Amino acid sequence: MRTIARIPTLLLSLLLLCTFTATAQLVWPAGQLLPSFPATNPTQDLIILRESSSFWEAEGSALSHKTGRLETDGWLCQTGIDAPNEHMIYGPYVNNIPAGPNVAEFRMKIDNNTANDDPVVDIDVRNATTGQILAAKTLTRKQFPVASDYTNFTLPFIIPAND
Repeated sequence: MRTIARIPTLLLSLLLLCTFTATAQLVWPAGQLLPSFPATNPTQDLIILRESSSFWEAEGSALSHKTGRLETDGWLCQTGIDAPNEHMIYGPYVNNIPAGPNVAEFRMKIDNNTANDDPVVDIDVRNATTGQILAAKTLTRKQFPVASDYTNFTLPFIIPAND
């Protein structure tokens, strides 16, 4: 009975596939390995590639530190050695990030991801003009899937249009 109930869904999917294929305006001549696409329009709407707009590295001069030290491939903080409860990295306090939805990506690693699931780092994004926190997240030790290997953490945020 389940197979019969799925037939209308499969037919609708097939119909949609045929409809979208017909409107895609590509041509696949016989004997040609890849399809041919139509020429692009001479003008396009504004496109902003938010994923590649800006990035800063911990060891660069645009970021500041209150604890830790430069290591071979980043900024290192160690329990019992570096000052606790200080900002490991902060900044760069720029105001040229495009208004609207954006995503900050933090690349970090941890030496031990199994001892407990305590909070180990707070990440946030702030409005460079007002100081308002636009997004924040606390990461725990077990959110790092592999010890001593970099993990990317994302933090979506919205820059108000009037800033």
